[in-house]
Amino acid sequence: MKLRGQRAYAARYDERHGEHGYAMAALIVAISVMAILMTAVMPVWKQSAQREKEAELVFRGQQYVHAIQLFQRKSGPGTYPPSIDFLVQQKFLRKKYKDPITNDDFQPLYANAQAGVVSAPQTAQRPGQQATATPPAQQTLQSGFGTNGTTPQGGIIGVTSKSKDASIKIYNGREHYNEWAFVYIQTAQQAG
Repeated sequence: MKLRGQRAYAARYDERHGEHGYAMAALIVAISVMAILMTAVMPVWKQSAQREKEAELVFRGQQYVHAIQLFQRKSGPGTYPPSIDFLVQQKFLRKKYKDPITNDDFQPLYANAQAGVVSAPQTAQRPGQQATATPPAQQTLQSGFGTNGTTPQGGIIGVTSKSKDASIKIYNGREHYNEWAFVYIQTAQQAG
């Protein structure tokens, strides 16, 4: 009888431990399947997050343009704010927005009073690409950041990102974030 009890106990013990082995194998298979699915979903999620950052970059850049426009309405045509902090202090801009791509401050673009041109980042020409004629308005936006080691003159006319990375979206024909210039351009109003 004692032998029969030991055999029954051993059989139950084997059954229980055998079930644990199957559960462990099922768990490993489930984790493997989840890892494969995450590998497939990760690039889609990353691109979606990048598109959201680009949309936020455009929104924040347009907030700066709107603040400069409000400043000019109050101060007169051709007058630009001296700094971004001034726009915030005078309540033309709700707050100093960060660039969502770099999570740093935007690069201000200055009106160069001496040369009468707008300063913005230069666009790099790709190897093998021929130079194309650009309209004068775009040429003035490609003349460099405008500081050239000196104090910026003429005030702030807009902002751009400091990131030189390629964008997913093409904004105003530009494919790199530092080429996306958010600039207030005053339009002449005709009488009547």
